[in-house]
Amino acid sequence: MYNHGRLFYYIDKLGRNIDLFLERLKMFCYKHSNFLTWLFLVVYTLEQILLLILTVIFEGHIKIIISFFIALTFLTFNTQKLFIESKGKHLERSVSELEFHNNYLMSEVESLTRTIDKIHSSYEKLSSKSLKETKPNNNLGKERGAK
Repeated sequence: MYNHGRLFYYIDKLGRNIDLFLERLKMFCYKHSNFLTWLFLVVYTLEQILLLILTVIFEGHIKIIISFFIALTFLTFNTQKLFIESKGKHLERSVSELEFHNNYLMSEVESLTRTIDKIHSSYEKLSSKSLKETKPNNNLGKERGAK
């Protein structure tokens, strides 16, 4: 029983290491997409050159060679597609995060605008009330002069 727990621990640890490696690989592909594009062009070119060389050398086994290179080309194509899709998914994630932050900031701006409007209207009420209270009272001036 103890050995099974250890086995699953190591399998889980291997899985986490693979996930970490793939995440780092995706970030590398995202940051260096031009390099990868050129790299895959070189790989496709080398595959074609190798296909030509092997078909000339082994003319009797041309069906096997072509079948092998079709499989190799599909593998290369799908690997390139996987790297490109990971870049697209990363960009989509970034866009959705930016949209979320934008929506949050817009709601904060609306809230602050309402608060500023309330403060402004309160200020106007207080300043108009204060102006009414500070107006000189004409009766007071007449009473002083009458004495």
